[in-house]
Amino acid sequence: MIMGWRDVKGWYRVRSTLEKVLLLTVLFFVFVIIVFFVCLLTSHDLPENDICMSPECIRAAVHILDTIDAEVNPCDDFYRFACGNFLKNAYSNNQPTMLHSLSQLAKNQLRQIVMERRNEANLTRLVALQRRFFRSCTNTSWIDKHGDERLFNILDVVVDGWPILKMENWSQNSYVWTKPMVAARKLGVYHHFFLRIEVMRDFNTGEAMLWIRPPFDAEIESFMFDDANVEYIYNIAKELGASSVDVKTDLRITNKFAEELRSIAGRHSNQSQAYDQNTNITIQDIDHKFLKVDWWKFLRNITGLHLSKNDRVIFDVDGYLSDLYYLFHRTSKSTQANYIAWVLILSNINYLPEKIRNQHDLMVENTEHRKPEKRVDQCYELSLGLFTSIAEAEYIRRYTTPEKKQKIQIMIDYVQAEMKDAIETSKWMDEENRSNAIQRLKNITTYIGWLDAAFNTSQMEEIAGYNKIKHLPRHGHAIDIAMLAIKVKYDKLYASIHSKLSWKLENLLNPGIEVNAYFMRSSNMLILPASILQGVIYDANRPNYMNFGALGSVIGHELTHGFSILQDTNDDVWTNSTLEQRGEIVECVQKEYNRYRYKQGKDTNDSSLSVEENVADFSGVTLAYDAYRNWRRANGGERALPGVRFNGDQIFWIMASTFMCYEPQLAEKDADDQHSTPEFRVIGRIRNSPYFAHDFGCPEGSRMNPREKCRVFV
Repeated sequence: MIMGWRDVKGWYRVRSTLEKVLLLTVLFFVFVIIVFFVCLLTSHDLPENDICMSPECIRAAVHILDTIDAEVNPCDDFYRFACGNFLKNAYSNNQPTMLHSLSQLAKNQLRQIVMERRNEANLTRLVALQRRFFRSCTNTSWIDKHGDERLFNILDVVVDGWPILKMENWSQNSYVWTKPMVAARKLGVYHHFFLRIEVMRDFNTGEAMLWIRPPFDAEIESFMFDDANVEYIYNIAKELGASSVDVKTDLRITNKFAEELRSIAGRHSNQSQAYDQNTNITIQDIDHKFLKVDWWKFLRNITGLHLSKNDRVIFDVDGYLSDLYYLFHRTSKSTQANYIAWVLILSNINYLPEKIRNQHDLMVENTEHRKPEKRVDQCYELSLGLFTSIAEAEYIRRYTTPEKKQKIQIMIDYVQAEMKDAIETSKWMDEENRSNAIQRLKNITTYIGWLDAAFNTSQMEEIAGYNKIKHLPRHGHAIDIAMLAIKVKYDKLYASIHSKLSWKLENLLNPGIEVNAYFMRSSNMLILPASILQGVIYDANRPNYMNFGALGSVIGHELTHGFSILQDTNDDVWTNSTLEQRGEIVECVQKEYNRYRYKQGKDTNDSSLSVEENVADFSGVTLAYDAYRNWRRANGGERALPGVRFNGDQIFWIMASTFMCYEPQLAEKDADDQHSTPEFRVIGRIRNSPYFAHDFGCPEGSRMNPREKCRVFV
């Protein structure tokens, strides 16, 4: 039976005073909760009447709450507001920059690709080979059993064995100094004993030529040892079978030869005179008055190319070869061979038994005062060095899905549309300049993750030079796989002298995972590497006011680089008259930066170095803000973050700033970096934005809302 009103009144009268108080308290809190939810559901700040409770949104909310300092007034100092808590905890977290954790994440993800034992079924040939090398490298039991045998095979092929071991059984009759270089190159081991045969590309014509130059003196020095380490070298020789009482004497003589070789190599290691008619010559014109070499045969053998005698090379080692001739003249062939053998031992030390590696580790500790890397770390670094860009390309394919690329391309389209609108409405351009700029903007090529080649496994094999190898070894040990990788590397290098590929594109084909973004002005290309498209910068499963704030402002920054404002830039967009008008913008940005530096007590004479980057900062974030608002008009409002009291527009500005948080005492600034300090990069563009002050309610004349602002494109 349902109680009537009189029954309720009667029930209430007989309740005790305490019961009545508790009842009224409960009713009051129920009323408050109902009012709260009504306000929440009708809030204009939450158009979709919802709070995002996905794991991605919770992580995003934690990022903001952990990074900002809500006690700082954003209208007074937005950098301290956006980065305050990060700066307070930077030392305890050992985190010099906000992007440091993103960089570490990318490195760990790359490491996993090489070291993991899952996802084996769908591996590309080269990733499978790289993993096979890593596992073989860490298989120290096999290396301990067979490593020295493989070394002896290499020494026999290159120098007919190590004279220190063979003693009177080593014959010098067949030794010629060029022969070990060719043998080592064909085998796939270090071969730059007395010369480096490299490739020099003329960046004006694109032509590539062989470059004959001295070996690197620093590299020779790495093979040398001092008296304090003779005992370790002697122990290595003994472990490999040396028994002569003269071993230490032979080792010292060998080291003396290395010292003299380093001296003459360093003395002649000048920059190549690539355009000097005396050094840029044909192969048939190479001649040396002392060292008589069949250069055509030597170069054909060491490169593996069918070179013509009329092929041009850079030959500027005449003085070095004269000194080398005299060094050879006063040095026995056995000493030269001992040096080559020692170089081969050191360059393959990681593939030798533990008893030998231990002696080398003791030498490293004694010489460099550092502990050698752990075996797993050594093998990982070796795998990256031997298989350049293989794991990196797999990383790009794995972490740049088609769906992700599509969503980011939409962001780029929105920012480009804002750039186009800014160009069309800018008052400082004439019609000719406006047309040039819009055409340049239209012709920009965007690459998300990396260039398309990284997503094409067969093309990556060609880039790496493995396309001609039809059957990669299904089994094999670390040293054998390493030799194959080195041989392929130099096959590819030398083959490039007959390649017609643009050097500008050639330099970009190898994928990179640096946490950065690039605009290549010479090629009119925007590149967003896969490594930056995650974490604090981008997440497809969080509100887009965060993504446009972080990645969108990065995109806007890089696009602005496509339209340099400096008058000394060789540019095909602006006319001289327009550049003169742009001078006012440059002057405004420079003054703004100088005011900041003056308040920081720093010299104010170098603002011109960073003006291009400052302009990109000022323009980029505003382009991204307009782009986000247009995206929101087309797609509707977005959900709020749990526990965060700021609306979407405000969070846009927070996310446009937090990835620049930086503790200078923990991070060394690159001397070549032309960006301003992170603090100014945040404050400068915030205070000059036409939108920021409105979103945070900053009064006119406050630090973050000056009455006069610098305007760039927008």
